[in-house]
Amino acid sequence: MKALGVDIGTGSISLAVVDEEKLIYQDYRLHRGEISLTLKEMLDILLKEGKEDIDYVAVSPMAAAFF
Repeated sequence: MKALGVDIGTGSISLAVVDEEKLIYQDYRLHRGEISLTLKEMLDILLKEGKEDIDYVAVSPMAAAFF
């Protein structure tokens, strides 16, 4: 099963996809205050990479506001 982890901090966003216990995708970007735009761009790239078959999503408390 694949899981997506999303962490949004005061200055950056991190995404990670794991399949069982193996890291299969990761992305890290500075959002420069443009959290929604940066997150959308990162998720669009994730989908283009063929990682759309996610079974679970885990988010940090700050990230929960964007889902």
